[in-house]
Amino acid sequence: MSTNFIFIYGTLLSSLNHPMHNVLEKYAELEGEGHIQAKLYDLGRYPGVVMSGNPSDRVKGEIYKISDGEKLFSLLDRYEGCSDNFPEPHQYLRRVVQVQADDGTMIDAWVYLYNWGSAGHTYIESGDYLEYVERGGR
Repeated sequence: MSTNFIFIYGTLLSSLNHPMHNVLEKYAELEGEGHIQAKLYDLGRYPGVVMSGNPSDRVKGEIYKISDGEKLFSLLDRYEGCSDNFPEPHQYLRRVVQVQADDGTMIDAWVYLYNWGSAGHTYIESGDYLEYVERGGR
């Protein structure tokens, strides 16, 4: 499956001013906000998302329209540790998931899912990493 959208939920959120956000903005444009049906965990210096079967589990994030997927993913896959240069199992997997935009539209978008298991990590119940960081959660 392929799509021209990516869902961002963690350190690459626009208001967190991470240097890799500049890379994201070079190859993708912010379309709006939305959420996915998943659980958000604090992994230390960054968060991880694990998909959930519970509709009340929501992770908030930003939806970007990708202009150059080949360049974007060559850089982001390396940043997220899931390129061929990293040993398996990768910490993150890039997958296509359904995102519900704030206007109610359903969009297929790429997202980096945490792949090493959530045991021992703090569950961020709000599903909002920006709010969590602003409260001093990391």
